Amino acid sequence: MRADIVIITTRADEFEAVLKRFSPNKPQKGSSGRTYGICQLKTRNEKKCTVALVRCSEGGNDTSQQVTNDIIRDLDPSILLVVGIAGGLPDDEFTLGDVIISSRIHNFNVSALQAGNRSEFDVRGGIHPLVSDIVASLPLYAHRLNDWNKIQSIGLPHPTISPDPSRILPGIDSAWQQRIRSSLDWNFGKAENQSRNRTTSAYAWKQIVSDCAPYQPGTMGP
Repeated sequence: MRADIVIITTRADEFEAVLKRFSPNKPQKGSSGRTYGICQLKTRNEKKCTVALVRCSEGGNDTSQQVTNDIIRDLDPSILLVVGIAGGLPDDEFTLGDVIISSRIHNFNVSALQAGNRSEFDVRGGIHPLVSDIVASLPLYAHRLNDWNKIQSIGLPHPTISPDPSRILPGIDSAWQQRIRSSLDWNFGKAENQSRNRTTSAYAWKQIVSDCAPYQPGTMGP
C-alpha cells in the first residue's frame, strides 16, 4: 500500500471535517498496525492520486513523531500535510475562515526559563525545498484554482462574526482588546467576505495557551 499524499490531523473535529471532504473507503491498516482512511482522487490531468487520512490520538511531539514514522514506513508518501485549526495574533492580512499555508516552520520547542520568569527560545526550523517551491509557485496556478473559495467548492459559507466587546477575552489589557476588535472589524466589516489563501510562517509549539496575558506584545522574552 502506498499513498501520494497523507493528511494528518489531531483534533476530532478536524478529522471529521477532512473525512467529510474526502469520503475515504473502508479503513485500512499499514504494516505498523496504524489505521488509515484511503481514497482515490483524479487530478486535473486525469491522473490517479491516492490520499491517506490519519489522526494523532493526542497532541504533543511524541505522538506526532510516532505517527509520522509509521506513515513513512507504511505508505512512503510524497508529501505530508498537517491540516487543522490555526491560532494566531490578530492581523489584517488573515483572519477566521482563511486558509493559511506555511512558508516556513519556526520550532519553539527548545526553550529555557531564565531569572525573572523570562523565557528564551532556541528557534529552529525550516521547510523542505519541494514544499517551498510549491508554496512560492501558488500564484502561477491562480487560474486553475479559480472559485476554490466559493460555497459550491468548500461546502460551507464564510464565517460571520459580530465582535461583541464584552466577549473578547475579558480581563486582558484594553489596548490588546482594541487590537482584536480592530482586526475583526477590518476583516468582517465588508459587505461580502470570502476565504483567502495566505502564505506565512507557522510556529510549532508544544504549549496550549489559555491565558493570553503573558503573550501580549512586550511581555515575552527574546
